Amino acid sequence: MVSFSGKLPTVGGPLALALLSVAVLVLSVGPLGVGGFSMGAPDSVCGSLVPGHKAQASPHPSKFRLSLAAPMKNNKTVGNSKDRVIRVRIHSPDRIPFKGFILRAQEGGSNSPIGSFTFEDPTKAKTMSCGNAIANAVTHPDAKPKYFVDVDWHAPEDYGGIVLFNATVVQNYSTFWVGIVSDKVKIIPPTTGTRQPKETTVPAAVTQSSPIDLSPRISEEITKLYDGCAITKLCFGMPDNCVQDGSCHTLVTILATGTQFEFEMLAKPLQGEVRYVAVGLSSDKDMGDDSVTECELGTNSAVNLYTSYNNGKSNKRSPNKNGVSLISSSYEDQVMQCKFTREPVTVAGEKTYDLINTPYHILLAAGDSLKPDSVGYHLSRRAYSENPQLLSVVDEIKGASKLLLHLHGAFMIAAWLLCASTGILLARYFKKTWTGHQTCGKDQWFAWHRCLMILTWGLTIAAFVIIFVEIGEWSSSAGTHAILGTITTALAFIQPFMAAFRPAPSGKRRPLFNWAHWFVGNAAHILAVVTIFFAVKLVKAELPTWMDWMLVAYVAFYVFMHLIFSISGCLSERENTKRVNTFAMKDLSSSRSPLEMSDRNMDAPYAGLRKVLLAVYIIVILALTIALIVIIALAPIEQNWERVTKVFKQS
Repeated sequence: MVSFSGKLPTVGGPLALALLSVAVLVLSVGPLGVGGFSMGAPDSVCGSLVPGHKAQASPHPSKFRLSLAAPMKNNKTVGNSKDRVIRVRIHSPDRIPFKGFILRAQEGGSNSPIGSFTFEDPTKAKTMSCGNAIANAVTHPDAKPKYFVDVDWHAPEDYGGIVLFNATVVQNYSTFWVGIVSDKVKIIPPTTGTRQPKETTVPAAVTQSSPIDLSPRISEEITKLYDGCAITKLCFGMPDNCVQDGSCHTLVTILATGTQFEFEMLAKPLQGEVRYVAVGLSSDKDMGDDSVTECELGTNSAVNLYTSYNNGKSNKRSPNKNGVSLISSSYEDQVMQCKFTREPVTVAGEKTYDLINTPYHILLAAGDSLKPDSVGYHLSRRAYSENPQLLSVVDEIKGASKLLLHLHGAFMIAAWLLCASTGILLARYFKKTWTGHQTCGKDQWFAWHRCLMILTWGLTIAAFVIIFVEIGEWSSSAGTHAILGTITTALAFIQPFMAAFRPAPSGKRRPLFNWAHWFVGNAAHILAVVTIFFAVKLVKAELPTWMDWMLVAYVAFYVFMHLIFSISGCLSERENTKRVNTFAMKDLSSSRSPLEMSDRNMDAPYAGLRKVLLAVYIIVILALTIALIVIIALAPIEQNWERVTKVFKQS
């Protein structure tokens, strides 16, 4: 008889899991380490469970869990009280694949393995022999990605007491977790001949909990989708390069069967519920004149198949299936899948599509909104192949380059977070600093202010042009980001022309110009920062949500430095009230006193402090700017960073 403690599918919150992992590490991790083994861990690591990957275990909460239940087969329990068998599943709630693992059972207060393991699928697990016992631990037989592994643990014949399961899970060479533990399990001993546990440190009272359903689910079907990619079938997915490691959130596969083409599509939830996934065939990379097939979520979680045609930027559903037939579909755990066949030659929108002899760009999209007779907008969750592809020829499909998109983001970050903010500080607080030195006949503050603002202007205009070249039209999906970005670019564009026609310092309209120039410049800077915040929300940008906190840090630091400079200005003014203070707003007046003119070659008090503060500001903002540009260039950073570090390690 087996009873379970707690809620079996979970092992507490992230903090509890982290603390528990540390505790298990202290108890179980020894000094022994081994090299990486793609064919499974050797028996020598039974005690430590530490892979010898020349890397430290991840300090973050584990992405993987151990779930427990009675063995199931055909939705029926096959384990019973006499067998005293527990099924253990290694899996990720987020359906993240892993390559390796080590799993053992141990008594509640002991580090010694106990019991034995069996399993039904030898392609996912193999036994280990720890000490003198046989099959008292399990590991991976190969390094192929796995979404879950099920094994059955058998209690010793005469055993009664508390056990828990302890595992190491390897996501990739440099990312693994040691000390992933399950809930405690109480094994009810036989009526006679009971061998009591060596040590029990957990409470004796254990409550009964219903076992979870561990029957193979959709994760196994997802894994099979990648079988044969670029070998027997075409595969194309999002994000870039996701097919190689089986991590696509949106995927289409195309298999030529001889008389038909078999399509299979997958869409996982990203930002909102998945309501449809669609694949299109186009003669170019742009939307328009495209044959589209979409799988759409209907009532009672049914997935329906439709065909449509993109006429320009509008999508019109076809009254018939146009040679397309649904084979199977499912919608489970917010993951949509569908499989259908398509005839080699079909007609859509009065245009003939020959899938055998004509190459097409493959368009892939998914979204969370539906219209009465068509799908809604895909919220930039779309991708298209870089080159047209013959669907009858198996090859590796590469997504279109995102260089222009990344350049747009990098230029805007460099323009407004670095150049514009530094230029504004110079104009506001440094008019009475470095007064004895000039560049090209101009005061230092003005020369650098003008240089930085010209850079801001050039980068902004370039970024604005680049994004229109990339998208080819006004993007309604960008929403607030696009509107604010356009306003920011317009304000930035007129600034140098306003400066070129500024009145003379003694002119009557000079104060009006000063106020207008100050307002337009600061308004553009504020709008630019707000616009960047909205860019983080765009699915197409593939930026991490925690980038918002980096932008918040920038704003806080920028405001803080303005406060420090303002205090410095007040101290300077108090030190020498006869001099013109350093506030830029004081210079909005066109009048100049004789005293000011006589002091033009003298720095205001606390000039040294301002120089030090400026150096600190530039160093911090430059580091933050570089970090943000790297995040943009490697977007999605979580996936591409692993690839970058792997390349460096291999080199």
